[in-house]
Amino acid sequence: MDDSYTSGSFGEMSDGFSKFHDYKQLPYRGAGYSILFTVISGERKLFLKALNREQGTSAENLARLQREYKIFEQLYGNEHIVRCIGWREDAEVGPCIVMEYVDGETLADYLKTHPSNKEKKRILNELLDAVGFIHKHQIVHNDLKPGNILITHNGHNVKLIDFGYADCDPNINKATGGTKAFASPELVRQETTDVTSDIYSLGFIIKALFPHRYGGVVRKCQRKKASKRHKNINEVRKALRFRDFLSRWVSLLVFVVPLLVWFLTSKPINEKADKQLVTDDEIQPQSEIVTDTVFIVEERHDTIKVGIPIKPKLDVVHVQIPVNSDVPTDLDQDSLAQSYLEQYQRAELESKTASPLFFLDETSGLYGYVDRNGKEVIPAIYQDAKAFKDGYAVCCFDGKYGLVAPDGCQYLFNYREILTLGKEYHFYIGRKRGRSRDYVISLNPLPIEAEYDDVELAFSEMGIIPVTRLGRYGYIGIDGKELEKPIFKRRLTFNKNDLAIAETDEGKGIVNVCMKHITSLNYPFAKIVDGGVFLFGPFENSFGVVTLDGKVSVEPGTYAQTTYLEGLSMILAKTQDGFYTIIDINGRVIVPKSESIIVSEGVAIIKNGGEPQFLNLSTL
Repeated sequence: MDDSYTSGSFGEMSDGFSKFHDYKQLPYRGAGYSILFTVISGERKLFLKALNREQGTSAENLARLQREYKIFEQLYGNEHIVRCIGWREDAEVGPCIVMEYVDGETLADYLKTHPSNKEKKRILNELLDAVGFIHKHQIVHNDLKPGNILITHNGHNVKLIDFGYADCDPNINKATGGTKAFASPELVRQETTDVTSDIYSLGFIIKALFPHRYGGVVRKCQRKKASKRHKNINEVRKALRFRDFLSRWVSLLVFVVPLLVWFLTSKPINEKADKQLVTDDEIQPQSEIVTDTVFIVEERHDTIKVGIPIKPKLDVVHVQIPVNSDVPTDLDQDSLAQSYLEQYQRAELESKTASPLFFLDETSGLYGYVDRNGKEVIPAIYQDAKAFKDGYAVCCFDGKYGLVAPDGCQYLFNYREILTLGKEYHFYIGRKRGRSRDYVISLNPLPIEAEYDDVELAFSEMGIIPVTRLGRYGYIGIDGKELEKPIFKRRLTFNKNDLAIAETDEGKGIVNVCMKHITSLNYPFAKIVDGGVFLFGPFENSFGVVTLDGKVSVEPGTYAQTTYLEGLSMILAKTQDGFYTIIDINGRVIVPKSESIIVSEGVAIIKNGGEPQFLNLSTL
């Protein structure tokens, strides 16, 4: 194979890059069919994106890699898109794209460092520049997610990567495109996509950067119907600016309105005029007192006033309720009194069961918690406190973080920090001083911790999250509970049927997204073939089959020898008694036992002592 590359009409000349050495494969995998290496050329470090040989170097995958290179050719020169240098037929890794090396981390990892809002706003603007640039070139990325956005260590600038699913043809088949957790509905349905599909995925990234700031913008980005979304990046920018404009005005009003209210309410009030607002004719006293009623109700000029529940017992006044009010209008006097009593009881119950609210003691500068009625239920002893979530609040006591229950009980106060995640995550991540590991704190129902080297939230898909320990991968659910302990040698890559090949120290096997072991995980051989079918077994020429629905249709060892017929979804098998047969991937017999079967170009030549018979398998 030629050990050189050319750069076409863009990029850099190949002079000085003819010798590559120190190849290192990265754990990051491109769009499924590709893998990433770092190499050294002279004194320069580079990225190589090559075909994933585990999936085979098929002509289709090679064409996809070449198409990605052509897309890079159109996008060359933008400072926020990883720069492509050229194409190389490399002796070590085969055909590959040569790219600049980006010294950085994914956006998901960068957000763990808690950057300032100013930094996050700059990153968002750079990302919008990059996405707007590719859209101007009529290209759709189709896989925007935090894992495909790198933030450089020097300068914290955006570099958009992985154009393996990108295309400039709106009619291309999207069957293998995108990441389900971030993909638009039309991409999941394998329909045609346009720039609004990227805008849908962009909504997730805006929410990751600013979880509570741009809710309206995110909701419009992620409308199910593409026609209802922002139509282009400029519309997204305008919506973000308008939200910032409103935020500034609201902040101003929050300061001005209390002053205005104080000014108006500080003036003397004419109590006599106030009493005349309600006349004796408008209020008719009830003939008898309703026992245990705790509301005062009055009608004042087409408005309804419902007093806050108070004690002791008070009369309920019969009134005519406005039609547009939330108060029932068809109740008699006694029923109305009973209705308000029930409302009071519900409010009292909610007050007792509601989570406490944190407050700051201005005298001590410490935080505590009060109930809905303002009564202190947890004393102000914490240097830092957050709102309750899933029944617990994160607090800092004596420089250490832990969890506090509504009754004030403390748990696990031994962390330097505890991260509270988005609504979809029902666990916490704790970090301790002097250790770089992550501790997943789940509720069972009391808080318990599990130690991992890393928790990769950026790759959370289909409700599972990869975790690592001692170089092995495991998975937890969004509740933080372990679905599979770290035993896998590589992160799982699921197909569209939510199945994956899992490799352990004992061997390989097939698992589904719920971490159910479809097969044992101790087979030397396992691979995926066309149509998403998995082959597994002790030998490549004697294997079993896992079908698309995740069931074992052929047990390994059933036949003395098996050969997969590419493109036909069939298997040529030699039986234990020396005969041959053809079965489909579901185990159904296509050609019964025969003395000899030869398959050539989709035609089976069958011999049973007489003249050979011919069967066109491609028509079955």
